[in-house]
Amino acid sequence: MNLFIVELQKILSRRIVWIGMTVIVSFMALWVWESIVAAEDTVVDGVRYRGLEAIRKDREIARTWEGPLTAEKLFRILDTYGIAGDETDGGLVRREGNWVSRYATDLLTDYRNREDPGAVRMLSGEALAMEEERIARNPSYFCYTQNMDFLYEAAYSMNLLLLVLTAVVLAPVFAQEHQALTAPVLLTCAKGVRETAVSKCAAALALAEGIYLLANGTLLGAYLMIYGMDGLRATNLCGIGAGIGFASLTNGQLWGINLAWGAFGMCLMCALTLFFSAKLRQSFLSLSAALACLAGGIASFYVLPVLFGFAGLRILFRLAGMCSPFPMMLAASTGAAAMPVTAGIVLWLLISCAVGIRRYWRPA
Repeated sequence: MNLFIVELQKILSRRIVWIGMTVIVSFMALWVWESIVAAEDTVVDGVRYRGLEAIRKDREIARTWEGPLTAEKLFRILDTYGIAGDETDGGLVRREGNWVSRYATDLLTDYRNREDPGAVRMLSGEALAMEEERIARNPSYFCYTQNMDFLYEAAYSMNLLLLVLTAVVLAPVFAQEHQALTAPVLLTCAKGVRETAVSKCAAALALAEGIYLLANGTLLGAYLMIYGMDGLRATNLCGIGAGIGFASLTNGQLWGINLAWGAFGMCLMCALTLFFSAKLRQSFLSLSAALACLAGGIASFYVLPVLFGFAGLRILFRLAGMCSPFPMMLAASTGAAAMPVTAGIVLWLLISCAVGIRRYWRPA
């Protein structure tokens, strides 16, 4: 335990840890301000509200319509508040209307697929019948969920920064011992290779997961202060979890799955970085290799499936991407069906990295 504390203190003594956390906190604070104070607006009875007041109004309005979603309810919303079109406000194009009218507009009009930006028309004929049939066939629970979109977008952006910070902070864990020529001394001391390596790995993992949980807990706390429990209470049939195997969960439960899966992704990023640090024995090379794995996984998940049309290749690229740190965190996007396969492959990678660290961390 004493050796674990020593190794943890060594990592925390690096200024890059505190500089990186300051940058991430500052970035997320700016994100929250831009997303809420500068961007949120709603129109009720011809009066425009902005920022926190707009959120309060939208929550109040959505609460009066909360319940099972039907086409008839959507028509009544549009009759009450009108169609939410575009409006130019000082050079910035905004959606005119409040949240419930925007929600109904997206489903019952051609807003998202219209050819003329200046006109929004109600669906009619076969298009309207198909939409009404889809709503009736897939009954949803209607409530205010715009806040959940904000939470997921902010969390994914923050977690990508945390993965990069993890690689930067942990790349020197083993490499610096070789660069400072202290590795032979550590490996021949009374503690031995195993206890020293385990202490370094445990300290690195504790720091990575601690920062991850602290950052996401802070983000969730800010979310609850701004938006309340509305979105967390709702079932994700409202849109986020539909069609990916999570349709019976509340948004709060889905957030918990994402949090746990994200911790798994941080664990893999930690293992990969430590593996390269032990094998390459140079901090810069270890950092470069870890970031290359991160970038390769993102490219395999997002870019390569688009470039290659063959279905089999797309599946392989997606699977490879889900076994890399950042795409692994996207539980709300990858779905429940992919988790068992991905978990098995990632577990094998983690064990391989652990064995590799023990094997490669030896005196030069």
